[in-house]
Amino acid sequence: IALVMLSVGCTKESLNTKAIAANNTSENIASVHFVGEHYGGGVVFAIDATGTHGIIADLTDLGLYTWRPDNIITITGANKEGYGAGKSNTIAIIKSHSAIDPDSSYAAFACGSLIKEGFSDWYLPSKKELRTMYSKRRYIGNFATDYPYWSSTETTGNSADYAAWGFSFLYGTEDTFTKYTVLRVRAVRYF
Repeated sequence: IALVMLSVGCTKESLNTKAIAANNTSENIASVHFVGEHYGGGVVFAIDATGTHGIIADLTDLGLYTWRPDNIITITGANKEGYGAGKSNTIAIIKSHSAIDPDSSYAAFACGSLIKEGFSDWYLPSKKELRTMYSKRRYIGNFATDYPYWSSTETTGNSADYAAWGFSFLYGTEDTFTKYTVLRVRAVRYF
């Protein structure tokens, strides 16, 4: 009966306000986030239209890594480029490489094994995610320009077994690099 009375006697806006007040618990109120916000172990650099989901960049680089372990030449299938693709790419890279050399360290493994501020769902960003990090670099900060950064996106076609995409924060350009090249790595996570 109360719902019928509210819908008849109130505008849509006041109905929403009363509904929120009635359900004012932390489980029922979604936080709205913004680019540049320090949240979830890093800095938000991309958000969806609702402001409740997005991508967070770590505040610092993990170091210099190759894209693949030493002496492994393989196509991992990690060739997705869009938002959210970095996570599935990272899983594909680790699965492919750990079957051959489980004790090696490389870019995707460094991100996938990161635990920071209680979060363990970090991954190597996709080509598009890395490009967005560059465009939002003033919010994230601490990017180096001496080496480009690895993405999790493998090239396609004949070069897929030996090349993947990287991004230069000095020039603002993306390019392919051989997988044994040492580049910088910055982890991201989705929320």
